[in-house]
Amino acid sequence: MLCGVVEPMNKLVYVRALRARPEIGDIIISHVIQVAPKRRRLEINFSQDATLMLPLMSLPDGIQRRRTAIDELNMCSIFEENDSICAEGRGFQHDGCLHLQARSQKYGKFRRGQMLTIPPYLEKKRKQLFHYLCQYGIDLILGCNGFIWVGEHVKVRDDMVEDLSNKSEQQNVKPWNEEVEETHTPLETRQYICRTANAI
Repeated sequence: MLCGVVEPMNKLVYVRALRARPEIGDIIISHVIQVAPKRRRLEINFSQDATLMLPLMSLPDGIQRRRTAIDELNMCSIFEENDSICAEGRGFQHDGCLHLQARSQKYGKFRRGQMLTIPPYLEKKRKQLFHYLCQYGIDLILGCNGFIWVGEHVKVRDDMVEDLSNKSEQQNVKPWNEEVEETHTPLETRQYICRTANAI
């Protein structure tokens, strides 16, 4: 029995599944459902869950890891259960499980926003998935798996995204495990986030 959207192609009848079918290189928005040593299991709106290995991710502000026992403990606090994250498809295991990676600073944990879910067949392939609505001060990220993130704008520290990042600023930044996370979002920004989410 098949369940999906029928797309006739000449004499061929193609049924697109209702759940997403990720591919290598896709931008995947997901949330953590299980915390395991050196890895996280993620829900990606697919028939199987995905896996994110901690060595395949970058630290906030591009800080280099020092692979020690203390670093291993600190890495466990980065992604906790129910955290929403953005990553890139890296490859498939023999059992069909998708491996993710988050080596760029534009990937990682989402903060101060909300995640939406739409039918994956409504999501069309496009080159640009990261959108900054400057008039509202919010980010709109379209995942290839039917998940959409709407949240407060975050400045990205990445040479691939921004031209000539200021290295002197990174020297003045506190260690990633000592930074205090800002949780305050202006009321106007929160209203824009809710209105954009309702429009979607």
